Amino acid sequence: MIQYFPSQKEREKPELLAESPERRKRVAQASGKTEQQVSQLVAQLLQMRVRMKNLMGVMEGGSIPSLSNLEDALKTEQKNVLSNSKD
Repeated sequence: MIQYFPSQKEREKPELLAESPERRKRVAQASGKTEQQVSQLVAQLLQMRVRMKNLMGVMEGGSIPSLSNLEDALKTEQKNVLSNSKD
């Protein structure tokens, strides 16, 4: 488990960790984890947000994507999130 005390801005917008290597480094040092572990956690958070948003759309009457398309979409989403968290 990664524990740290995020700034007010980081609590409001966790994407800041994905966008800033300095913030990830600070969190990694404070938590005793590697920067890669922090990046992975941020990527997982961003993936979960997308999935929850998609789920809410389905619950509100949206369409359910076919399973074959869903698997491709998840792989693409993961690649995008990971590439964005490394920048």
